[in-house]
Amino acid sequence: MQGMSELINIDINIEDEPLRVAAYCLKAYLEVHGKQTNAFSVLHFLADQTIEKLDQAKVCKFKNLAIQDAVMGRITDDPSAWLSPIWNILTTKVMPSREKGLEAFAAQYGFKYYPGISKEESAGGSGNQALYLLTAKKVNGSEFNDFNSKSNLNADISYIPAIQISPSWWAKWLFNQNNSAIGWRKGIYIFFPIIWILIMLIGCLFLWYILSRNKSPVTSQDVMLIIFAFGTLYYCRQVLLKWLHLIEDRIIMAPDNLLSFGEFNVSLELNRVQIEGKKKRVKFLRLIKYASQCPVCEAEVLLDKGEPDFPRRVVGRCQESPREHVYSFDRVTKTGMRLR
Repeated sequence: MQGMSELINIDINIEDEPLRVAAYCLKAYLEVHGKQTNAFSVLHFLADQTIEKLDQAKVCKFKNLAIQDAVMGRITDDPSAWLSPIWNILTTKVMPSREKGLEAFAAQYGFKYYPGISKEESAGGSGNQALYLLTAKKVNGSEFNDFNSKSNLNADISYIPAIQISPSWWAKWLFNQNNSAIGWRKGIYIFFPIIWILIMLIGCLFLWYILSRNKSPVTSQDVMLIIFAFGTLYYCRQVLLKWLHLIEDRIIMAPDNLLSFGEFNVSLELNRVQIEGKKKRVKFLRLIKYASQCPVCEAEVLLDKGEPDFPRRVVGRCQESPREHVYSFDRVTKTGMRLR
């Protein structure tokens, strides 16, 4: 299998063969950000076979029989029933959630096109089957000009938005489809913890007042109330510190209660955006997952907490060597330097 560095340095006529460029872009992307599932195996098949068919000047469309044989190593009685749920996952979850990351990845490594997938339904009748294929989408150059100029800084790695994440059920009410919260929704998330802390502190003061007025000997119930009060104060301290870190640092790792089950390495940013008609840039909250490639071992790099070695920092950790291959993360330039 070709390595990532080989894939991004292949000489391709980017004007005449957009589909070939998209296929190589997909192969390079999957080398770093792919997973060991049937859905990603189908993407590997489409990328590899599209390049092979282009080399042979053949049509780059594939039947479910060929896809199942390549992925499973065998053909079942109903390959269509096998591929249908996998294709549904690809078209409704995998590709939509990774499209921005794929486009940013293509821009970062100089590909002019990035991949999409499509399905051509059959006309019906015996022997007619649906056909599956890769498509080529042109990278929006103007959108990524600033990204490329910042990525070309003297940095060890550049980060891209890896995947459209899934918030928890209550966070979906607070954040929009782009996982952003602006206006009063942002205010609720930022100022609600302060209100909650004040309520708990008032409760602790009231408890202290009740206990101070009690002239009888201390009972086990009193001890439990005191322990509860200290636990409440500790919780208030943790919430206040997390709130301060977000306000001061503008980025923290997203709390678990904002994410659905199985979501990891997601950051919470306090960012600014220019809205038409507004003189000043408006602050907004955003849930986002960044990723890069480790230049040492070519594994995926994801954001994580910097503790214990780099307190108060969000750092990039290599998934193969998370303690040794550690990189900084600059949220403005989306670049990083090796820390160890």
